[in-house]
Amino acid sequence: MSRSDASTSERLEGARGLGKVFSRCRCDAETWLALLASVERAPKESSAVLKTASPNARVGEGMRDWILSVGDALMRAAKGSEERTRELFGMIDERLDGGAGERVVGLTLLDAALGSEACSMTNDDIVLAVHKALTSVSTAPVENGFACASVGMRAVCAAARHLRVDDVRTLRTAWLEPRLNAQGFTWSDSDNVRSTLSLIEYLKIPRDERLGATTMSAFLMADLELVGYVDGEEFKRKVIHGAVDLDSADFQALDGSERSVGKTVAAAVIATQMNLMHALYVAPGLEVGADDLQVRVARESGRILCGKSIELLRIERENAAKRAENAQVKVEELTADVNSSTILGVLNHALTAESMKIEESERAEVVLWCCDKLSETFVSASDDSVRDTISSGCASALLRLAESSEEVAISEACMRCVLALMDLITVKDTLYDFVEVIALKTPSLDLLGIENKLEMDRRAAFVVAALNWTVSRVRATATISQAENTLALFKRLFELLSDSEQGTWLEHFTDVYAAAALWVGQIEKDVSVDTDRVLADAAAQNCVESFDDASTGEQLKKRPEWLKNLQIRARWLKEAFAVLDRDSTLCACFLTDLVAIVSKSVETWTHGSVDALKHANFWPYQSKNRFITPRIALGPGGVLAVSATTFELFVELLERLLESRGSPNDDEIETCMNEYIGLVFMLTRTVSASTAAGIAIKTPGGTSAGRVALGAARALFSVAKCLTQVNFAVRSSDAVSKTFDRDLIAQVKSLLAVSNEVEQSKTLDAAPGAHRRFFAASRAALVRAISLTEPDNEDIKFELDKIRKRHHSKRWTEKHAKVEKRVVRPSAAPFASREAQPDDFIDEDGVSILEAFEPSTDEETDSEDEENDDEAFVVRGMTDCEEYNRTGFTLAGAHTDGIANTALDIAKKSLELIDFSTHDATHPRLGVVDHVSCHELRGERDAGAALARNIGRGLGDQGVPVKLYGDAASDKVGLAEIRRRAGYFSGSKEGRWMGDGGLRELAFEYGPSEMSSKIGFGCVGAVPWVCNYNVPLTFAFDAGVDADERMRRALAFGRAAAKCVSERGGGLPSVQSMALPHGDRVEVACNLLDMDVTSTADVQRATESTVASINAWDYLGVGSTVRVDQGYVTNQTPESMLEAIAALERGN
Repeated sequence: MSRSDASTSERLEGARGLGKVFSRCRCDAETWLALLASVERAPKESSAVLKTASPNARVGEGMRDWILSVGDALMRAAKGSEERTRELFGMIDERLDGGAGERVVGLTLLDAALGSEACSMTNDDIVLAVHKALTSVSTAPVENGFACASVGMRAVCAAARHLRVDDVRTLRTAWLEPRLNAQGFTWSDSDNVRSTLSLIEYLKIPRDERLGATTMSAFLMADLELVGYVDGEEFKRKVIHGAVDLDSADFQALDGSERSVGKTVAAAVIATQMNLMHALYVAPGLEVGADDLQVRVARESGRILCGKSIELLRIERENAAKRAENAQVKVEELTADVNSSTILGVLNHALTAESMKIEESERAEVVLWCCDKLSETFVSASDDSVRDTISSGCASALLRLAESSEEVAISEACMRCVLALMDLITVKDTLYDFVEVIALKTPSLDLLGIENKLEMDRRAAFVVAALNWTVSRVRATATISQAENTLALFKRLFELLSDSEQGTWLEHFTDVYAAAALWVGQIEKDVSVDTDRVLADAAAQNCVESFDDASTGEQLKKRPEWLKNLQIRARWLKEAFAVLDRDSTLCACFLTDLVAIVSKSVETWTHGSVDALKHANFWPYQSKNRFITPRIALGPGGVLAVSATTFELFVELLERLLESRGSPNDDEIETCMNEYIGLVFMLTRTVSASTAAGIAIKTPGGTSAGRVALGAARALFSVAKCLTQVNFAVRSSDAVSKTFDRDLIAQVKSLLAVSNEVEQSKTLDAAPGAHRRFFAASRAALVRAISLTEPDNEDIKFELDKIRKRHHSKRWTEKHAKVEKRVVRPSAAPFASREAQPDDFIDEDGVSILEAFEPSTDEETDSEDEENDDEAFVVRGMTDCEEYNRTGFTLAGAHTDGIANTALDIAKKSLELIDFSTHDATHPRLGVVDHVSCHELRGERDAGAALARNIGRGLGDQGVPVKLYGDAASDKVGLAEIRRRAGYFSGSKEGRWMGDGGLRELAFEYGPSEMSSKIGFGCVGAVPWVCNYNVPLTFAFDAGVDADERMRRALAFGRAAAKCVSERGGGLPSVQSMALPHGDRVEVACNLLDMDVTSTADVQRATESTVASINAWDYLGVGSTVRVDQGYVTNQTPESMLEAIAALERGN
């Protein structure tokens, strides 16, 4: 059974089981009603009808299997009950008169009922049922009429085995033949043996006047199935030896679209011929006890069967990418109607029959065709069919060719077919019989004395022997695709082991997967193709990011071979890592082996020296586990590709340790630091290896360099978080020595040093700009994490003081003295580094008139001990009356009520003093209370949104129209969008805004629905904290340029610089910027959305670099100059806010 959709498979198996249940027990009234009600679950919309009823529908799609199983169960439950039988067929009868969807469901139920073993209807009743089915098909709506025809013909064929010969003959001559003849379908007898179907007359009928090809295919298929009941000779001429005239000159003269339609019909005919031949001639000869005549007939019929499969294969190949316009399906999908047992018969004869004289390349095509049909089309095959395939020697032949064939195509095809066969097996005994065939492919010590073992032990021994065979095949494979198939077989066999046996095979699993990833195929060639290509920045970025997605099928086929190969190698390493089941020590040992291989490889071709045991005491070097056995040294390309994946695995393990450790207590700190030291040491060696590989290649390609930049950056961010976590834990503990983390800090500094070397070399030169900037940001994050470890660092002393004060307070002591509880260390979240996440809720303005935020409250704070908890205080008020003419307040408090009340008091006074209609400034604004943004220091954004809505409601009561944004808004609209719609950025060329709100169809959440010119309106929202940083630009012009012209030119230059600095313009990640006039200068006003990604120092350097790269004379005129001055922060940081809160608590 296909494993592509486990839930679907389980549902279908459950559905099939219904019939078996009712064959063993009686159905009570409640169950009967439930079965009838379940029919209503069948979808009846157009798309579902196609999947459920069309002969080309893949088995298991739609609800066809479900309806057939329920119909069989209903028939079994109604057996012996006239009332229930009448009720069942009454329900079917109602649906046969409905729309297309209802008719398809009714006809499918009729098909199930007539084909059920419990069917005991009289011949007259069946004739009546067939008559109703044909009437339903004849009068079906035009839309999806062919679907009704398809399922209707299936029901008729199911009824045929119960009908008298005369009734079947009448059915053909009175109903089917007139319809086929009317559409131009005729069979001609070219001799006494063969009949030929001509499609020319059908294809001459104008398309809008003829029935669809799929409808006619359904009629032809039914006619071929029914002819065997009435005329054996005609059956042989049409089914055994019959052909479709596709090679005639008249057919070849048709245009391409008409030939495509004809091939669709031909495919349906050949599929039906194959099914009937296998069922009536081939299968009986494979049964136990078959006589010599049956065996000879089966052998000859198998030869014909294989010939027809080649015909079908060629039709698919010719029509592979075309869609038959009138049939609405690809021709290869129509072959889904070939039964799985038929495909197995083709496979069996193609590989084992001596009479099959075909070329090896053609044999490979047949095997691949069978594999596609078995793995993609069918959900299941009968156990008898699979057992026949195993016992006939077909499975053994597949394994032999997979192992020994010199033709790569047939070797790969056979291994794929082995996998498909294994997926079809649903019976345990058959599965282990198949495993035994694999195990016996090579002599193995595991099989000594196998005949004397118990059944369970025998099976385990066969699995182990089969695993050893697949391991040898992986080591012998020469291509990625061969290894892919063999590893898939290895994994299926591995899953058959017991839990304890899997534990002993872990090292074999990781070794075989890693060996394939590192040494199968030509990894150097794949990397060199990337190096030789010159990819645009966006194309290289897409290639890098494609390693993270889970694309399958057609998307993967479109990717170049070298990229697919590198992605497969990366996936193999990740699968080997994943099998270690989140055991941190085992995962670290696996990484140790990977790092040793890349380091030793560098040593080999640089003739350097890498001492793998230099730090033997580092975790986990003392472990005896070896998960990868080294073979040969990797080249520079291999080192680069493997290092990129290794970085990803480091990130996964570091994040896992961070999650599991949380905030380590005193007893855990030593273990935690040992783990981090070992991982950082290995990461340092990997970065050094990447640098050496990049130097050897000279300039790695954009994809390889981008993968290294992205993976290393993520790893550096994780290390920064680990260092911050340990630093907090050590410095807030009185029990742990403050010098205990020196080794970790030393290792991190070594990592930073080698990371600087990567950037200084040409390793990352071809990487996409976004990934290079991300790598630079990660190094900056690591620098900041290291700086926090300094004993006198003021940024975190206040937080530590607060922790110690709480831990030694009388209230805390009484609360925790009698309860043994793990001491939870303070979260390092305010200082943690993370990946860049651009935020749409913040816009490119410098400062806000009013900014309010709520720090997260400590769960151990007792309001009874804090007298002023409900009061907010002003941490900073910034006023610029000369140019910007605005004041920004940053408020902090322990509770939201105090912050909201203070904010509303400030707003009330502002509304009393300021008339917006006469307000003049160079800074844009929308109202007197222009902007209120609420933030939280520890990321609990729901409370921030509640605070914003509370303030917005209060402003509305004061007469201010309020527009919510960010987390506070129901539609999560961003501040930028509101400002653009309100004309925020549409000031004059001189940069002055004259109190114009520019309202454009904004619906306010609070306050008046109309905006007053004296008040304007305000934006209130909840977003992550943003740092506002302005960089002044000072200009010098010739004396002849007047003041207005100077400002115009300066603004033009400033806007060009601001665009280059911002993320939107291709500059720094998580930065938004705009140019604002400020006196006789212009400032590049920036919002830093994530200080862990881009710091103020990064903005300062980027602005200086950008200004230096712009030709100033193009904007300012000949002889003019510009100077970048030191920037300044216009608001507060989360750290300074926490410090202010701590100071207030100490004062209280």
